[in-house]
Amino acid sequence: MTRSTTKVKPDCRAIHSWSLLQACEGYLKVGLQAAERIDAEREQLRQAVFTEAVRVSVIREELQLAEEQIRRETRPAFTDFFRAHRAEVERRIRAALAEELRTWQGSLATQARRYESWMAKRLSAELAPLSQQAAVLAGEFMGRAEERFRRVVQAFRDRLGGNVREATGIPLAPLAWEVKRPELAVVPVALSQTFMTPWDLLWWLLPMVLVSGLFRRHVLGRVSWEVEKNLTRLAGDWTETVEKALAGLRSQATASVDTELAMLDRLLRRQQTEAAGFRAALQRIRTRT
Repeated sequence: MTRSTTKVKPDCRAIHSWSLLQACEGYLKVGLQAAERIDAEREQLRQAVFTEAVRVSVIREELQLAEEQIRRETRPAFTDFFRAHRAEVERRIRAALAEELRTWQGSLATQARRYESWMAKRLSAELAPLSQQAAVLAGEFMGRAEERFRRVVQAFRDRLGGNVREATGIPLAPLAWEVKRPELAVVPVALSQTFMTPWDLLWWLLPMVLVSGLFRRHVLGRVSWEVEKNLTRLAGDWTETVEKALAGLRSQATASVDTELAMLDRLLRRQQTEAAGFRAALQRIRTRT
């Protein structure tokens, strides 16, 4: 008879529920202890728990510093990433444009419009994949920021739990910060007009037979500028995208800290008339466990 080798997977929902019950039990015990004290003792308890080390302004400053450390690295990183591809992109576009120019016919105005259309399509084709690759770098920044914010929040909770344990003898089991990482959409390639100056516009009035060679040298010479301009823009757009996402993550971490402090503060202000309610709630939890 063959013995089954099927492994029983842990029920993550059950684990989460058990952690939640443990956390609730700890906080209810703190609330009960506060409710059983007289007003003066209750205020002393609050002062013992809410020390300078767990003040919300201190935690906000730590989170802000962690965000700024990441932000300082984003623009140089994206600039270096896109700059590393500049020479190859420029070479491919210039070679392709040179081939295209040999086949173009028509007036200067016609060829200028054709150049605008061709360059827009070619730049998009070259830069869109690079923008998708940059999303990986953006994800790395978000991961590093999440890790730093999590360390700050966990250190705060360790200090807060230590204060509670020292003041009441009750160990707290706070739940971990559940991070909702913002989704980073791939930054699109945004192109501007090629002929922007009065000199460029004046060319449209000139006969092609007189300026064909000059026109071709001009548009080939613009390739480097077009590539540099759009790579710089992509680096800036990705930097801005990541910075907004970092601010969102920091706001989540701050909200988590604010919520926990506010909840504990309410518990530590409970009055003696509420003690019975805490005892009943604790009994219900013990019955479930």
